[in-house]
Amino acid sequence: MSDNKRSSSLAGFDSDTLKDIISVFPDGLIITSTSGRIIYHNENAEKIFGYNSEEFSELKAEYLINDDYNSELSEEYKSIKKAALNPGKIVKLNLKGINKDKKLLFLNVTASCIQISGKPHIILAVKDFTERKKYKAEHEYLSQIVNHSNDAIIGIAKDYSVVSWNKGAERMYGFKEQEMIGKNVSVIVPPERMKFFEKELNKVFSGETMDVIEVIRVTKSGQKLNVLISNSPIYDEYGNIKGASVIATDITLEKKMFDTMIKYISEAVMRLRNPSELVRINLINLVELLKKDALSKEDLLIHLQVQIKNTEQITHNLRELTQTIIGSYNEIPAEYREYFDN
Repeated sequence: MSDNKRSSSLAGFDSDTLKDIISVFPDGLIITSTSGRIIYHNENAEKIFGYNSEEFSELKAEYLINDDYNSELSEEYKSIKKAALNPGKIVKLNLKGINKDKKLLFLNVTASCIQISGKPHIILAVKDFTERKKYKAEHEYLSQIVNHSNDAIIGIAKDYSVVSWNKGAERMYGFKEQEMIGKNVSVIVPPERMKFFEKELNKVFSGETMDVIEVIRVTKSGQKLNVLISNSPIYDEYGNIKGASVIATDITLEKKMFDTMIKYISEAVMRLRNPSELVRINLINLVELLKKDALSKEDLLIHLQVQIKNTEQITHNLRELTQTIIGSYNEIPAEYREYFDN
């Protein structure tokens, strides 16, 4: 459609009707003279820049389309003015602006030249994407935190398909992100644990809060891991649960260290308990007999010789236990040996 046809199609509207149309325009709308003086703006422009109608009448557009409030004529506005005063040309630019509180705005500006009373004017359609840009920056920041976490962080949809898979999950389970997105998360769950897994995940899908629990998971190579997991619901923009976030911490090494320590303690108890208890009981009995003066020198000597043998047996058991611990030292994960060394 030519410009003349567009003009004639608008000619049937009176000025009040045109103002009503412009007032509901979804973007901020500003009309300026070639000098930058604002001669018209709509309500959305007030919302974007924070000025009321009276304040707008005192402004020039160059103070709004500007990344430096003290600049008399910003480079941002110069680029609009130069391009928009080319008749018939529509210019779209991503620019910076300043609101009433002197906060930086990120704007998408569409500018063109129109004739009013035979004189050229600039019309600006302004979209504010500051919050969107801020959200994007925050989203990227959080994504970096998730991706650099040592824990596996997995997003799971209600059909158990994987929707997100961070670097920690790649390291822990051995599957790359592209291998897991869209696949059923059951590939990392042992078959015998699947019913329990579904039961716990369905609790989250129904809105229940789940405590941290210890589970068994399987890597790509088939290795079983001891894992602590925490499940929490993921909500959509309407507040409905659309999936679950699963954070998993590998405690396999800690579990191995704990089991090794239990083995040492159990062995020590078994080796030391019987002779130690026997020595204790015999010494108590010996003391009682001495109090009663019921032992001859010969009997006392025999009792002492028995206790010496029992003590020698304890010493022997301790020596063997020490050798066992030293011999099994390499079974303790390297990162935990410092606790034993200290």
